[in-house]
Amino acid sequence: MAELIRSLFSLNRYAFSVVGLFLELCGGLKLLYNLPSNLLFPICALACGWGGLSVHLQTAGILAESRIGVKSHLAGKIFFSVAMFSFALFLQKLL
Repeated sequence: MAELIRSLFSLNRYAFSVVGLFLELCGGLKLLYNLPSNLLFPICALACGWGGLSVHLQTAGILAESRIGVKSHLAGKIFFSVAMFSFALFLQKLL
């Protein structure tokens, strides 16, 4: 999927790595070699907080039968991802 998006939008290697992470976590982690080493830990934390688009599509099917809306779920995941990224940046500076 990431390769298809890369070919359609001619992404540079950094953007390609980040887009790959947001689409599918496991496949996207393989693309991290493109990123600068000082961003690896925070970007991994962000990606783990997000979980990947494929996970969200699966979750949307489950949420359809509950009182929790997809918009609320996505808002929470975005907040959690940004919080994890910020915390990882903070930790990286401490260590």
